[in-house]
Amino acid sequence: MSCPDHPRDEGVIPWAHGASASEISLPPLTPGPHRKRIGLISIVACFGGLLFGYDTGVSNGAERPMQIELGLSDLQLGLVISSLVFAAAIGAVLGGRLSDSWGRRKTIILLAVLFFVGTLFVVLSPNYAVLVLGRVMLGLGVGGASTVVPVYLAELAPFEIRGSITGRNELAIVSGQLLAFTMNVIINIVWATTTASGGSCSRSARCPRSPCSSACCGCRSRRAGSSTSGATTTLSPS
Repeated sequence: MSCPDHPRDEGVIPWAHGASASEISLPPLTPGPHRKRIGLISIVACFGGLLFGYDTGVSNGAERPMQIELGLSDLQLGLVISSLVFAAAIGAVLGGRLSDSWGRRKTIILLAVLFFVGTLFVVLSPNYAVLVLGRVMLGLGVGGASTVVPVYLAELAPFEIRGSITGRNELAIVSGQLLAFTMNVIINIVWATTTASGGSCSRSARCPRSPCSSACCGCRSRRAGSSTSGATTTLSPS
């Protein structure tokens, strides 16, 4: 039954998809190079979601090696891990406002630069301060990507394939988390092998005062040596 105030014109697509009047007046989406380009752009944009999932999960498996490598206390380790989450909350707020005023594409390029520079800071960090700075930069990128990328994909995609295009970002996030925890397994296997082989586990001369210090090869060697020396002293005749 049609409404008398809005007669149905012949050849017009019905309102089954919940589309607006401007979308219904558009020509139907057909296969072609434009559709392939939309798919390519969406894949590139979804790298933001991939890095979102990866950066939020990869620190889980690197906590212990990182603490021993840089000589971090438990408080410093907690600040390193949590700094990304706090920065992500700020990045989510700033990213949305920046994309509204500056544009989605330019904001995504800025987020890519933040991810790249933040990763360099974390990988090459010589001390605690540089590590926290790198994690904050990654957090800003994660928060910005969580707000800007879905909106960009929704605005980019024609309404016929909008659901599948925006869903790629969610797939990228969980794929990044899967990749992160796969890397965590590899890190722990390599770390356990290095520790068992008696290699040097720390660049610093001191061992951190933390529960993880028992995993340090140098600490264990010194403790074993001191125990052997004490036992020899006890057994030696007076």
